[in-house]
Amino acid sequence: MHIPIRAARLPALALAASLAGCASFSADGGFSSMEKIACERIGKDAQWTRASPNC
Repeated sequence: MHIPIRAARLPALALAASLAGCASFSADGGFSSMEKIACERIGKDAQWTRASPNC
């Protein structure tokens, strides 16, 4: 069975694009950006409540 070259490259390109998207997140998952916007717009400090590792 012959698979066209373009069709064979599609899964590799999809994988590369998905990995590149994951690499662009900050360590806090974007919380600091959201915190800044919330403070500017509503004048309140946002807090990230994290679960303890013993849950």
